[in-house]
Amino acid sequence: MSAGGYLPPPAPMEPVAPPQPGLVPDNWSIPTLSEDVAREAFKDYASSHCCYSKSPVNDGVITNMEPFNTFRYRLETFTESRQTEPAEKPFEGEEADFYTQPAPRPWEVQVTPPNLFTNHKEEIRVPYTSSIKVIVCVRVCVCVCVCVSRTNNVEDYVVEQNSGLKVDLHKVSGKELFKNNQNLLYPLIGFPNPAISEASERLIKDHQSKYAETSRILQQRQTVELIPITKVNYKWKGNSHLYFVYGNEQQVNADNYPATCCCVVQ
Repeated sequence: MSAGGYLPPPAPMEPVAPPQPGLVPDNWSIPTLSEDVAREAFKDYASSHCCYSKSPVNDGVITNMEPFNTFRYRLETFTESRQTEPAEKPFEGEEADFYTQPAPRPWEVQVTPPNLFTNHKEEIRVPYTSSIKVIVCVRVCVCVCVCVSRTNNVEDYVVEQNSGLKVDLHKVSGKELFKNNQNLLYPLIGFPNPAISEASERLIKDHQSKYAETSRILQQRQTVELIPITKVNYKWKGNSHLYFVYGNEQQVNADNYPATCCCVVQ
């Protein structure tokens, strides 16, 4: 066993192409946003801004609503890395077990089963590495510990949509269409939107090559969501304006809100 440092993981397994699950759910559509829901979301948006007049919400007339739903692909690669570190602690009557029998190699040390896709760190004493030494007349127990780090590495890809909405769609949720997990994933095949299939192939290949060099990949999970986006056109005081309602949270984006005033904070 080394005195300390990074420990390369065992050779990774090869991903096996499983039978592709059905990638066409019975209903991929998101229910069309009603005018009442769109107006209520707009009202909440205006109320959250102290300098926004409520007149566009109360007096504006919705003229058109158009969906621009898009897809988000998410890949999670849950990894474990191990590093040895020498450790000392006060002597509490332990018996030195150094050399009583061969110590397990770091990747053979038993650890608690992982809570998948959750970050966690722990330090584990390696059996049969303990010795007792005296430091300034004080006895201490010395051993080589293994630091185990489990990390969920997450990466998203959102298919570009041409609605004109310029916000970070990574921060909202959508309708889950597909999810699967394996020790090592195989890319999605035949997804109706080719950009999702391409993203799946690219990200899985990148994660498996990048993380397998320094960690053991314990599990991978891929998810596809349909993110609702509705472009709402309305008229107020004879002029045309628009806003967007997006995500399951029905967030609103209205960059050019037509009735603002100057707020003075006392």
